[in-house]
Amino acid sequence: RSGLGVLALSGAGPDQVHLARPQAWPELAWLAGLGVRLLDPGPGPGTNWLTTDWGHAAGLRPDLVLFDSRDHATPPYALPGGVRLTPWNPETPPSAAAYARFFRDLAEALAP
Repeated sequence: RSGLGVLALSGAGPDQVHLARPQAWPELAWLAGLGVRLLDPGPGPGTNWLTTDWGHAAGLRPDLVLFDSRDHATPPYALPGGVRLTPWNPETPPSAAAYARFFRDLAEALAP
């Protein structure tokens, strides 16, 4: 189990970010079931994402950010220093190898 706060997001430019709602993403919901403390972005429109500004993301005080690694997503902006970053593809191919790679990378990022 991890006490670290984990936030999954997709950068949408220097002024906007999409914050993942953990229960909307199977791999994130699975992690939460294992005890990983996924940060919920709070109320607002959107089923899978809350679209907001980078200040809101920073205000959630994540210890680890899973950032969208797809080509169209922008890199993480305006996050506090010391935040760990790990790539995440919200459209991970449904294969054992792809999920194994993601979970291995995440385990390494969560390790002290």
